[in-house]
Amino acid sequence: MNFVLVVADSLRADRISGSGYPRATTPFLDRLAERGVRFERAFTPVAPTRPAIATLLSGQSPLTHGIVGKRYPRRPRAAMFSLPAALARAGFRTLVVDGMADRGGSPWLRRGFGTQVALGADGSRPRAQEFNGVIRDWLARRPGAPFFVYARYGDTHTPYLPPPRYRHLFYEGDPTARNLGSLASFWERPHRGYFVDGWERPLREAWPDARGARIEDVGFFRAMYDSCVRAFDDGMEELAAILADARALDDTLLVVTADHGESLGEHDLHFAHVGLHDCVLRVPCIFAGAGVRAAGRRVGEAIELTDLAPTLLDLAGVPPPAALDGRSLAPWLAASAPDPRSDRPRLACEATYRASWALRTATHKTIVPRQPGLPVEIYDLQADPGEHRDLARSEPELRDALVRELEETLAAALAARGLDADPVAAALGRVHAPRARKRSLWRVAQRAVRDVVHRAGAAARLATGARGQLWERRNGSSRPEATAQTM
Repeated sequence: MNFVLVVADSLRADRISGSGYPRATTPFLDRLAERGVRFERAFTPVAPTRPAIATLLSGQSPLTHGIVGKRYPRRPRAAMFSLPAALARAGFRTLVVDGMADRGGSPWLRRGFGTQVALGADGSRPRAQEFNGVIRDWLARRPGAPFFVYARYGDTHTPYLPPPRYRHLFYEGDPTARNLGSLASFWERPHRGYFVDGWERPLREAWPDARGARIEDVGFFRAMYDSCVRAFDDGMEELAAILADARALDDTLLVVTADHGESLGEHDLHFAHVGLHDCVLRVPCIFAGAGVRAAGRRVGEAIELTDLAPTLLDLAGVPPPAALDGRSLAPWLAASAPDPRSDRPRLACEATYRASWALRTATHKTIVPRQPGLPVEIYDLQADPGEHRDLARSEPELRDALVRELEETLAAALAARGLDADPVAAALGRVHAPRARKRSLWRVAQRAVRDVVHRAGAAARLATGARGQLWERRNGSSRPEATAQTM
């Protein structure tokens, strides 16, 4: 059996059309899920990308492998497990396609991968077909050994710059004159060239109906995000065709998930993976292909990214070490229905843009910041699954009880691992301290060069569709079908 593990950077679970989203964002993934198993409540225990991928490839929680933030710590704990290394020892040929693969701060990502391709490490934004091209070429050279491919696609990451033929799928009209005020708080904040010169301005100037000085409709950016999701979905259809052409499709388990979701204006957080709300923590998770006998099954029980590594080890016949925090999902892929899992409390953390812990129970979500100036947040997940109503102020007794439960759960998790200090609080002192935010002249120069690269790349992609135009669909149409054009 072969494994292809696809991670869509920043893909929200609620943007999958087969899960009830009204726009036709993922027709191929919907068909894939009909032949496979879809986990409806999959979560990452950490964001953003670096700690989430560490969790995915280790099967361990951030408390176990040690990486809680984008920049802190620079190295994981010695106890960090490596799924690719374990599969390589079992005879698998291994390939990683990830822009982080050549970064000095993430040497753990390269462990066990015989071939490493850092696509996008230069700051470019390669599209799905470029990832697919790397996989196609690698498969053409492979011997008969089983293989494991891990690839992190960037189509759904900011800036949302879909290929030209996808751009008008879900939006028509003038985004500078509609829904005025919906981006007021976004524009009140200072923005780097990455957002304005490298994204908003090229989109606005290329949009035929735009007449104003800036985009005012949050729905426009959401529509561009959805168009990027659709482009990624077509990329997955091409990937399946590549596996078929390589005569590997029938023997390959394809897993599609995300490292985290994205904030699209919820909680006044725009176009980033900030905070510990479900728009960031909930991710899609689909298993299809070899080893899946429960076609069409939808699993409603909560799982985490920590569960994927033990699942692949289980299916490969490799005994998982006791140090893993996740549990195999293989019983859900089998034809028989497994026993339900208990909906145990689950911790999540962020130590990059904010320093916070969250605890999800069967009934509530509690978010407790370590960063001064941020409030405690409480949500009733049964009455308010979208986390729209923060109960922290209106129900102080409930708030105090839930905060106490979070702290006790965290203390027990730290003690179980022999840890004395809260790593998120430690990151607060090292990453979020004022002295850590002071920029040297070298840092300013680096950022300026990066912004120039983003502006140039955005202009080229919008003008020519470089990196590149997706293949023609089998019906000969160059534009995907769409429903619910505007929202």
